[in-house]
Amino acid sequence: MSSLFLLLSGYLVTKAVLPLSLRAMLRGGLIAENYQGVLLPFPAGLIPVTVFLSLVAIHGLWSTSGTWTVFFLCFGLALLGLWDDLKGSPDYKGFRGHLKALSEGHFSTGFIKASVGGLLALCGAWSLGERETEHLIINTLLIALLTNFFNLLDLRPGRTLKIFLAIAVLFLWFFPVDHFWLPALLGPMVAYFPWDLTARGMLGDTGANLLGFVLGLSLITLWGLPEKLIILVVLIGIQIYAEKFSITELIERYPILRYMDRWGRPEH
Repeated sequence: MSSLFLLLSGYLVTKAVLPLSLRAMLRGGLIAENYQGVLLPFPAGLIPVTVFLSLVAIHGLWSTSGTWTVFFLCFGLALLGLWDDLKGSPDYKGFRGHLKALSEGHFSTGFIKASVGGLLALCGAWSLGERETEHLIINTLLIALLTNFFNLLDLRPGRTLKIFLAIAVLFLWFFPVDHFWLPALLGPMVAYFPWDLTARGMLGDTGANLLGFVLGLSLITLWGLPEKLIILVVLIGIQIYAEKFSITELIERYPILRYMDRWGRPEH
């Protein structure tokens, strides 16, 4: 099954089912307030993610067992995100928040998600990357931190998807290898992008986490150790910064970043 077919079919199916699916979420009470206090369908990322997983499963009927490895890893991560979206508590955020919950004698949903997500990242690194110890550690950290990075971005309409779409297109343009999972996710997310950008749905962890996870799976198979180390240092730096400061405030501080971030939103 070609990458072009996966991309186009994912786009068309998502575009067809989105309006009815989002209305069903509203009627069913699957809603949350966005940063402006407006109630929106949530987690709307469940729709393109479901299309993506369906495409990967269909691809598995004509491909090798490796397809099913990717399917179950992504399915597990999507379930974690969905669980956190529906049951998570906003009281504990960031690593410090999760450690605070532990000190109070209980596990936060975010801590459980991070722990299980780390295991899924390890499984992805073991299945798709090199298995020497140093490669395994670096690849696992890259997948896990990329997953969390996209979670950190998902605070304004369109922000997360702008970055994902740009990186995914660059990957497919400069590294034309048959990573079926990337075009299979790119098509549905392109279809969903206008709805997210115009604040007609909220992506949620269900969608945002999977964006980083899938990009991580591609990154560990495309780049060498020096490039991976550079990206890893950058991701660690972003994580440390986000623990102390606001990424949104950082973006608002610089006109070019502010313009790119606000582009396409209703209020811009």
